[in-house]
Amino acid sequence: MEVAVKETKIADFNKFPVKICMVKKKEPGVCFALHWHDRIELLRIISGSITVFCSGVPVHADEDDIIIINCKETHMGIAGQNGVKYAVVMFEVSPFISNIYYGETHIKQLLLKNIRFKNISHSRELLNNVDELIEEAHKNGAGTQLLVESLVLRILSKLFEYGTQPGNTAQGHDKT
Repeated sequence: MEVAVKETKIADFNKFPVKICMVKKKEPGVCFALHWHDRIELLRIISGSITVFCSGVPVHADEDDIIIINCKETHMGIAGQNGVKYAVVMFEVSPFISNIYYGETHIKQLLLKNIRFKNISHSRELLNNVDELIEEAHKNGAGTQLLVESLVLRILSKLFEYGTQPGNTAQGHDKT
């Protein structure tokens, strides 16, 4: 039985609320070993396919799908037969907990694992939001950080809209 290790913060989320990296694996095989962390992680599949085991449940994604990895959820990924290329988008939700409008009802519940997002989305709208976040995060304008933070909130609102589930179970939802 493989043991999941906690991934410590590899970046300073206090300086910028989002971290993005591109990953390309040309052949089938392990993309990342079993681990977990406190932040939400989105995998935007650009080409190829991947199976991510979220809390032990396999979630398969193809081009233009989004894998959603919840806070504190164990996960590992295996590239499909023709490899995979994907963008990793990571963000902390804890800075939003102090918000008087949604901190207690939404963010705290995510951090306590009382609410879980479904692990896959085929939504074109969510895909466009994630693509916009990736594009904006690479800019250095005066309002970039504010815009990126607002895009994170928009993505979170869409994830709530597309579906949550109680507790710590992993499953996908219908195409929207």
